[in-house]
Amino acid sequence: MRTSHHRTSHWLAAAAVLLCCGLALAGPGWLAAQNAASGASAGEPPEAERVAFRHLTTSDGLANESVATVLQDRFGFIWIGTADGLNRYDGYQLIEYKRGPDSTSLSDNVVSALAEDARGSLWVGTRRGLSRLDRETERFQRFRAGRGSIPNDDVIALLADSSGAVWAGTGGGLGRYDLETEAWTTFRHAPGDASTLPNDNVSALALGSDGALWVGTDDGVSRLDMETGTFRAYRPPGTSDGFSGAVSSISVSEEGHLWVGTLGNGLYRLDPASGAFEPAAIAGLSVSVVSSVYEDGGGTLWVGTFGDGLRQIPPGATEAIEYQATEGDPDALIDEAVSDIYEDRQGVLWVATYGGLDRFDRARGTVARFRHDPQEPTSLSSNDVAALLTTRDGTLYVGTDRAIDVTTDRSSFRHTPVSGTSGPAATLALLEAEDGTIWAGTEAGIFRVSASGAEPVALPGRAIIAKALLEDRDGSLFVGTLGEGLIQRDPASGGTVSYTHDPADPGSIAHDHVRALAEDARGALWAGTEEGLCRLDEAGANARFTCFRAAPEDPDALADGYIHTLHAREDGTLWIGTKGGLHKLDTSAPERGFSRLTEAETDLPSDDVLAIVEDDDNYLWLATSRGLTRFDPVTDTFQQRTLGGEGSARTLGEAATRTASGELLFGGSNGLLAFFPTQLAASNPNPPEVVITAVSLGGEPLAPGPDSPLDAPAPLAERLKLDHAQANYVTFAFAGLHFSDPGRNSYRFTMEGFDEDWRGGLGARERTAPYTNIPPGKYTFRVQAANADGVWNETGASLDVVVTPPWWRTPWAYLAYAGLLVFGFVRFDKWQRQRLLKEERERAERREQEIRAETAEAEAQQAEADRQRAEAEARAARAEADRQRTEAEGKREIEKAFRELKAMQTQLVQSEKLASLGQLTAGIAHEIKNPLNFVNNFADLSVELADELGEELRDNKDKPVSAVLEEVTAILDDLRENSRRIHEHGTRADRIVKAMLLHSRGSSAERGQIVANAFVEEYANLAYHGARANDKEFQVDLVRDLDPNAGEVEVIPQELGRVLINLLSNAFYAVGQRKRTDGEGYEPRVTVATTRETDPEQDWVEIRIEDNGTGIPDEIREKVFEPFFTTKPTGDGTGLGLSLAYDIITQGHGGTLAVESEENVGTTFIIRLPAKSAPEAVTA
Repeated sequence: MRTSHHRTSHWLAAAAVLLCCGLALAGPGWLAAQNAASGASAGEPPEAERVAFRHLTTSDGLANESVATVLQDRFGFIWIGTADGLNRYDGYQLIEYKRGPDSTSLSDNVVSALAEDARGSLWVGTRRGLSRLDRETERFQRFRAGRGSIPNDDVIALLADSSGAVWAGTGGGLGRYDLETEAWTTFRHAPGDASTLPNDNVSALALGSDGALWVGTDDGVSRLDMETGTFRAYRPPGTSDGFSGAVSSISVSEEGHLWVGTLGNGLYRLDPASGAFEPAAIAGLSVSVVSSVYEDGGGTLWVGTFGDGLRQIPPGATEAIEYQATEGDPDALIDEAVSDIYEDRQGVLWVATYGGLDRFDRARGTVARFRHDPQEPTSLSSNDVAALLTTRDGTLYVGTDRAIDVTTDRSSFRHTPVSGTSGPAATLALLEAEDGTIWAGTEAGIFRVSASGAEPVALPGRAIIAKALLEDRDGSLFVGTLGEGLIQRDPASGGTVSYTHDPADPGSIAHDHVRALAEDARGALWAGTEEGLCRLDEAGANARFTCFRAAPEDPDALADGYIHTLHAREDGTLWIGTKGGLHKLDTSAPERGFSRLTEAETDLPSDDVLAIVEDDDNYLWLATSRGLTRFDPVTDTFQQRTLGGEGSARTLGEAATRTASGELLFGGSNGLLAFFPTQLAASNPNPPEVVITAVSLGGEPLAPGPDSPLDAPAPLAERLKLDHAQANYVTFAFAGLHFSDPGRNSYRFTMEGFDEDWRGGLGARERTAPYTNIPPGKYTFRVQAANADGVWNETGASLDVVVTPPWWRTPWAYLAYAGLLVFGFVRFDKWQRQRLLKEERERAERREQEIRAETAEAEAQQAEADRQRAEAEARAARAEADRQRTEAEGKREIEKAFRELKAMQTQLVQSEKLASLGQLTAGIAHEIKNPLNFVNNFADLSVELADELGEELRDNKDKPVSAVLEEVTAILDDLRENSRRIHEHGTRADRIVKAMLLHSRGSSAERGQIVANAFVEEYANLAYHGARANDKEFQVDLVRDLDPNAGEVEVIPQELGRVLINLLSNAFYAVGQRKRTDGEGYEPRVTVATTRETDPEQDWVEIRIEDNGTGIPDEIREKVFEPFFTTKPTGDGTGLGLSLAYDIITQGHGGTLAVESEENVGTTFIIRLPAKSAPEAVTA
């Protein structure tokens, strides 16, 4: 847990005081002696427990190499306080904040402490006051010492608690700022009052597990009682009158005790329950100047010192692991002066030093690292490791460019020099033969290695460079050389056979540079050259090779012929590491070609595969030019593994091996790495936190503001509002805040409402999402990120985007367009009226001129004037009368034609109704005949019963009434039953007649409730018998599928009856037509079905009339409900039946009438009528 907060300037000053003044009494060499003693007492840590660091320095953009404090904010950004400014880091770039002339800038560039309050504001402590950064405006508010403010300008420590308070430890006391009241409360030392601060120099703050505030000062540790505002001081035994070591850091452990670091007295352990305050008894931790202490989430204690590096104490350990700055080691601690230790939410531990900022992924685990140490003669002879071998007895042989190093315990190496004609020769290959002989392939040939040294073994010909060694199952030694091809040595005779490339012989080896050798499960020898892969088919003088060369365009061939390594598995597959990726070959069927796995198509980190080794779980571990990866041959998937700092990944080479215990070893230009696969964490399980870092328009970053499309800085913004011109080119920048290996984080993004799917596969260098020509509308931009191990944050970050339309596409513009259109119509109408009026006036004027001309002529002929004028006036009067009479007659003709047309239309509609009535006639006759037969039969029977009653009375007239009462009563009951039956069937006949009368009426009738099933059954029978009456040979299978839950529905019965008669008649016509064309094999069928559908708002009764007749062609199906449209021959139909039916259902009943049809399959008409509520089942 993060509990310690301190600053740089304070403990630097304290250290200077200790060095120059307070410790002068002990002698000027005190600190050097202390550091030497601590170095001597610190035991060498087990190699497998060491970590490798990644560095962040001024060359990466850090404001200053002296880093005092580190903090991760709620968004996931890392804030770094340095001696020359404040940095914000997202894993890719550093943004700098410094003091400027503006009062809204940082108080001072020397940053000593950081904290984030409950509202998200960032508090920055400096040597000249306190600053608060408003994240929305990116402006600082300064607090300087004075009444109602911080106690002192020298801010040493900061802490923000969950109650809404910010605590500031200064060189002049402790201050508490309340976010609600915006008021400061000051706590200072009062001489003689033990309940106050023991010292005003507050250098460390921490919250205990119980919520108490722990305060570190120059005079011990105090606990603040929040309720009373009083302090209780804790000091080590014997220091009650004063504590000589200033407290630099406090960390609260998971067990509840406190770790207290001091500047001069080392590390202490404080138990709040018992008050025990004792020095930490840990071997290797005898340092006096402890600058920072932190217990991480796994229980490991980290102790930073001033000038003596970093210490790691794993849980339960009794000895500290020491980390020092080592020149030439890129993975070592960057500087030995540690100022702060911090763990972020993703499990990355940050170590602030005076040489920069270091970090490593605590969640991943560590590896053992072996390097050359010039001060240690038993370390590796060189960091350039080119060959590795673990023998059957567990001995490790390491081939370097200076010697062969041999170790049995890993703690010390014995060096066996290998020399050539010009000095030390690099060892490139190592092999243990079946008889135990150790063979070494070097730049000076091959050597036999033993405890007494390395003995050269001469081979015929000139000196060779032996790059690969293999002993086959027959005992022959094969040597792959760089320049002399492949050499086979007989173990018994020492004789050799050379196999070299012959351009004229296609059966020779592909190239004379043989870099790798392997023997497959069938015993065949494979040689990897710089021009392809070759199989030795026949050895000896008549040697023949089958070679497979590179063909990048062929997916079944090698992508590149330069082969680094070969690995043969027991299942018969051969795995080939090349400069063009990883390849697999089935050695039992090589003609099938290679399976190719490349960086472009898989998660392989690099196509340059240098070494392959198989672990105990049958995973393949690959060393590539961009690091280590684990490959699953079953699923063909990769999982990259981070080995630590930047140096480890980039310096792997072609050396790799596995020990009998399952440990894997890899060599390279930076020494030797060793680890157990089960101990190297599979992945960091913590997903990155995702932020949108910037928005750009047209390539220019967008700053937030009142007139800006962005309502706040991009990480805080919720909405981006753009006009149509700004949406032409918009770019969103983002970052996944996971600092384990930011360069391998990956991203995907989408614009909801614009993109159809996620755009994925973006690497760390592609952290932008450009969009062009976004149309007006509302969208949401979303981005997700995964860490280097592929763990995704699927919530990600989002930003609402609104693109407003141009003014000519706004609702107001469309309203204006409508207004202009209306105005145009009005103006056109006015113009048209004026034009017609003008024409009439011109006509009148021309007529007047003609009359004037005639008058003038009449005056010229005065003798004829009176007569001609009278004649002219008479002619004009007659003409006007004729014109008026003609217009009146024309008007009467038009009105007459209109009345005739309306009458004709009414007659057509009535004729259609009468036609349907005519279709009913035969059916009605049949239907009414049955009840009339029943009436006649029961009437006859009643007459017989009356006669019988009379006879009974006559025959028994002398008998008392009681004697014949029973017989008379029985006869009367039969008469009564016959009368009831006569009435029942008479009523049925009356109903049929009324239905016929209603059907024939021309006007609408009243609505009424009908039982749907009975109504449909009755009209189906009428239509059927009508069809039978018109065509005696007509036969059809009339199927009734009536839903007992159909219930009642309110309709106009005669109107609905007309619809059913029309639809059923059409159905009978369609099946009849098809019967005529298809013949005997066709069976006509018409189905009448009802059902009731219920939904929350409305019940519906559905009536379906389905036939298997001729069907309706697609091109005319949409026209069937149009008036006067018919497919029947002329004279067989008016074309109004379906049109009237459609109007009756839709307009008269508020229902729907639809048709489904397929030509030569059949037609279905579907009537849906609204019903008030779902009734109980009614039986038809």
